[in-house]
Formats: sequence, C-alpha cells, structure tokens
Amino acid sequence: MAIEFDEILHHLGDFGFYQKLVYSLMCLCMIPTSFTQLGPAFIGANVPHVCKTTDDLVKNVTNVKDIRSPIPHELRDGVCRPNQCRRFADDFDFGGNISMALYQDNASCLTELPTLDCDLGWSFDIKNHRTSVVTEWDLVCDRSWLRELARSAAYVGVLVGTVLLSPLSDRYGRKPSIFASVLFQFIFSVCSALSPTLESFVLFQFLYGCTFFGVYVVTFSYTLEWIGCSKRAFVSNTIVVFYALAYMSQGGLAYLVRNWRHLILAMCLPGLFILPYFWIVPESPRWLLSRGDVTEAEVIILKAARINKKDISYLMKNLVTMKWDAERNIARSNIRRNHSIIDLVRTPVLRKRGFKMFCIWMTSSVSYFGVSLNMSSLQGDTYVNFFLGGAVEIPGVLLAVYLLDKYGRIVPLCCFCVVAGVGCIASQFFPQDLWYAALSIAVIGKLAVAAAFWTIVTHSPNFYQLLSGRQDSVRLVASEGSVQL
Repeated sequence: MAIEFDEILHHLGDFGFYQKLVYSLMCLCMIPTSFTQLGPAFIGANVPHVCKTTDDLVKNVTNVKDIRSPIPHELRDGVCRPNQCRRFADDFDFGGNISMALYQDNASCLTELPTLDCDLGWSFDIKNHRTSVVTEWDLVCDRSWLRELARSAAYVGVLVGTVLLSPLSDRYGRKPSIFASVLFQFIFSVCSALSPTLESFVLFQFLYGCTFFGVYVVTFSYTLEWIGCSKRAFVSNTIVVFYALAYMSQGGLAYLVRNWRHLILAMCLPGLFILPYFWIVPESPRWLLSRGDVTEAEVIILKAARINKKDISYLMKNLVTMKWDAERNIARSNIRRNHSIIDLVRTPVLRKRGFKMFCIWMTSSVSYFGVSLNMSSLQGDTYVNFFLGGAVEIPGVLLAVYLLDKYGRIVPLCCFCVVAGVGCIASQFFPQDLWYAALSIAVIGKLAVAAAFWTIVTHSPNFYQLLSGRQDSVRLVASEGSVQL
C-alpha cells in the first residue's frame, strides 16, 4: 500500500536534526537572491554630475562641490544647485569666472543665460560617491532612460525565467534545478562585471535574472518539502531572515567596494561556496516519490531516519511494496494532468483567490522594492540608510511571525499595509533640516513594508490546497511580482 510522504515526515520528525541541516544549508542560498534583487541600487546608482566644459578645472573635476567655474545653476528642491544637463556656451562673456559664491543666494540663481547641451560629456562626483553603469556609459540627462533599462534588465529576466524555466524543476528534479541556476548565476554575474558595452551588460543582467527562480523559488519549495506541517510556517518565515542579513551586508560591501565591476564580482562569490552543496544535499524525497522513484527516495529517507535516530522500518515495508514501474507512470501522468499551473485558476474559487493575490502582490512588490531600492536616496549617509533598510526586515519578519500566529493573516496584513503607507508618505513632508525625523518615519514604514511583503511571500502557497501545486503557486505570484517591477 502506498503511503503519503507527510506520514513519513510525522514519524521521521517534522523538523528533526537532518531537516535542520538541510534547512541551514539552503538558507545560505538566500544570499545570492538578495544581491540579484537589490544589487541595482548600487550598480545602477545615479551619481552627481555636471557638464564637462573647455575649462580645465571642470574637465578633470572629481568633486562637484569644489567647482569654481562657470556652470549654470538651477533651482531644485528650493536650493540653487549646479545644472546637470546644460553648460554655458564657450564664447559667452562671463565678465570673469563666476564663483560659486554668487549662487549661495537662491534669489540670484541664474537660469536665463544661454546654455548648451553637454556635448563634451559629463564629470561625475566619484570621489564622494562611487562608480556605476551610469558613470561608465554616461546614462544621464537624455540618456537616463538607459539607466532604468539597465536597472530593470535583471527583473525582466526574473519574469521570463519564472515562466519558462520553472517546469524544469518538476521534470528533472529540485536539486539539479537549484545548482544549475547557482552555476549559471555565477557565470552571468562574472560576464556582467566584464561587459565591455551597455548592450552586453543588459543582456547578461537579463540572463542573470533568469536564474532567480531556481536559486530562490525552487530552494524555497525544496526546503518546505522536507518540513512537516507543524513547523512549515516557522521555516517559511525564518528562512527570509537570511535574505535580510544579506541585504544588510550588501550596504557594507558597497561601502567598501566603490567600483561597480568589483562589486558585482564580490556579490557573486557566495555562489562558489554554494556549488559544493551539490555533493552534500540530497534530492527531495517528496519529488522522487511523486515521480515513482521509490528506491532512491527510500535510501534518502533511511539516511534521514538514521541521523534523526528514528526507527521507521515498519513504514518502509509499505514503501518498498509499491509497484515501482506502475506508480512511476501513474505519478508522471498525474503531474501532467493534475498539477499544472492552469489548475490554480481552473475554478471560480481559485480564480477569485488568484485575483486577490495578484492585487496584493502588485501593491506589496511595488512598495517593497520601491522603498528598498531608494532607501539610499534619503537624506543621510547612503550606505547607512541602505543598511537600516535591511536591518529592520529582521524585526519585521519576527513581528509578522508572532502576529500571524496570534491573530491570523488578514488583520496583521491590513495593519502592516496601513502603517507602511502612512510611514512612506509622511516621510516626504519633513523639511530638510529634520531629515533624521523623516528617516526614522521612513524606517518604520520600511519595517511594515517588509512585514507585509514577506507575509505574502511565505503564505502564498498556503492559499492553495495541494502541496504538490504549491511550487506552481509560488511561481505564479513570483511572476506577478516581477510584472509589477
């Protein structure tokens, strides 16, 4: 008689020592996924700049604040600042060099003098900031749309990879999908760092994003397939803490590595430490049983039982009596017939759930990544702000775990969304001299955004009844999130 894998897990231990080992190893896969989604904040960072002119003081400028040459100024945010996209004509009579002192009074900000486009290129404030694809290929002013293209290439890859590559994990297994994705993610990351042109960079970032599904979604599903029902909610929530830790470390890494090419190479290094897991981590026995590969699943299950010090030999008798060939063919036909992504929208109830999930994911994804990618643009230190944005995710996740367990999903999720919206909007109304107050309110909003986002991420599969279809549900909502980005 065939037996369900959940019954095996019950006797094996919902979260035994062996599962904890697998969980610990797979948590480290969250590090590359954080770099994939949040790396554009620094790789595509906008750097203060002005036009180059024939004046030698500007041609070789490294610090915009030190400019003492005739650069047009304009009012931005109520402050007289250097114009970033215009320069004075070479033959214009300035009556001597114009000092920055003339522009300290906003009322005297010159905006009507004849100017030209930046036909000689731009000078970037690299000394006080960093290099990025913006400084590499002058993605400013009328070319600023190319900056957004470069920043979004990886997200487009996430969408395409989720839609096209996800069936491979059902066909060839969780383990090959995860580690093939990690390998190609490392390769495409190195290629991005060595890209000689913007076009090649965009291409490799797109391919880099395509690997996200295997590294994150399949890893997430694989881990949950090892965990019993009683511990599944705990594991699904705590695994994202490692994502937050990687988020925080990225701020420090970007502070230490100011060159964008070197930063990409540094961010791909964790993949080298994950690849050896291929010879350590087993295939998912749940997937093997669903395919009818009873013999291989039995070896893995007995190994887990031995490490967990559990005697499940009486269960194995039922397992080995399964007719391997017949069960394999039945399981495979059932996968094709009963567990496709179409089933998630087949009935009116599921379509209603899917529409609700789409709306929630639309708002949570836009809010989460919009705030995360722009934390560094707030007043204060760029890298400290980014670090704070990652640090508040840990209490946000832990708060979500506590409140969801105590009050369910609906009320806490609504509260998180309200606090997130109020915090993010309110932070925009503080004057510049109260930037620390604005930052504090924004951080509170970021905590609520993170709590809402990870609530949706970790509990989306639970909106659907069949565990065998949960990877499809994760794939569906991940696709929705990518569309919004």
